[in-house]
Amino acid sequence: MELDRYLAALRGLLDARRLVALGIVIGSIAITEWLATRSLRALALDGVLVVSFVLVAPGAYRVLAPRGGLGLVGFAALGVGVVSLVAWLAAPRWTYVIDPGSIALLVVLFLVGGWGLGRDLELSERAARLSIEAERSKVE
Repeated sequence: MELDRYLAALRGLLDARRLVALGIVIGSIAITEWLATRSLRALALDGVLVVSFVLVAPGAYRVLAPRGGLGLVGFAALGVGVVSLVAWLAAPRWTYVIDPGSIALLVVLFLVGGWGLGRDLELSERAARLSIEAERSKVE
């Protein structure tokens, strides 16, 4: 069940509306980094951060949030851990986006982005179910 929720979150990110939003955020990060550092290495580290977010945050929110307060604490800890790990990878190299002063902001973006995408996916699924149920009741 939990694996299904996680995989559904990954599939849901392929929706065009979500891809456009992700593309805008990813493009903004890449442009900001490039203008600040002109470093392909820094862009690659930002890419690791973005891929980590996409693969972890929305699915983790969907799996952990239904568990209540403890699940949300787990989601927050996961966000801190993922961002800290990527920041640790960036430590020997200076980047603009993954700067020690911006770690707290990156954690907040990870958590809010995961919550927003995870919640959007849940609402879309619920709307689809309600639409199907409404159609079935019209047929009966």
